[in-house]
Amino acid sequence: MPSKTTSPATGAPIDAPGAAPALALEHAMVVMQPLVRWLLRSGVGFGATTDALKAVFLQEAARELERRGQKASGSGLSVMSGLHRKDVRLLLEQGAPQAMASRSAQADARVKPSAASRLVTQWLAQRWPRRLPISNPQPGAAEPTPRSFERLARQVSTDVHPRALLTELERLGLVVVEDNTVQLQKSAFVPDSQQTAAAQCMSSHVADHLSAAVHNLQSENTEHKFLERSVFADGLSAESVTVLHDEALRLWEQVFSVMVALATPLCEQDAQATPPQRFRIGMYCYSTRADTPNPPVSNDTGTLQEVTP
Repeated sequence: MPSKTTSPATGAPIDAPGAAPALALEHAMVVMQPLVRWLLRSGVGFGATTDALKAVFLQEAARELERRGQKASGSGLSVMSGLHRKDVRLLLEQGAPQAMASRSAQADARVKPSAASRLVTQWLAQRWPRRLPISNPQPGAAEPTPRSFERLARQVSTDVHPRALLTELERLGLVVVEDNTVQLQKSAFVPDSQQTAAAQCMSSHVADHLSAAVHNLQSENTEHKFLERSVFADGLSAESVTVLHDEALRLWEQVFSVMVALATPLCEQDAQATPPQRFRIGMYCYSTRADTPNPPVSNDTGTLQEVTP
């Protein structure tokens, strides 16, 4: 186990001035890796993410000032969040903290459209054929106003090469390239209710898990701590991972049945409780190759341990 006085990842002392923020940022970036992976695969880039994060920092700064019994003034929010006062003023005028407090508003977060999404929007808005040649017809072709993917791409952006846009659209599953033509996929523009529900479920689960973990990290020894434990094993074969995964599913079915049976009458009993409380218990199982992103701090193999934060 790493020393409590050093960073597990770098070995740097954590009692030096400014080390606590550095440690928090260091491990927050580990947590961010799978989130960034998801954002990139969903077509969300760095600029849109940082713009959206401003409202999150403002919301949490307001909550932290309230927790400390301090007034959430513009200057106080700026100092706490690190945001420029101009950004704080603009976000407050837009009602950002109130909007972020609503989960429905979070699900409807505004994202600046990427070049790829603008191209698709123009493709539909101009009612161009769903199948286009990749390049413009040669000079002298019969069609006076040639329509091609390349021409559409240059309408949308002169900074991004048409081939780069095409590659991005293929990656997102929005187009299919065949015989020097680009086919727009109809299904890409019908909202997928299952995907929406899955994303909402994931964000709720992970947010509560992180809330429990952060509470445990910052709570005093005498304070209540949430259950957050795991069993970690490595040096396994793919077959062994399957055995463990199947057993985890079986155990979850037991936990689910017991907790639902216990919670149902309690919900009825506490219908008039004030203030109302909410509770979530979850279970996750993840396996991957040991040399893929987000490895454990220890590089030992063939180990089995209970991980207790």
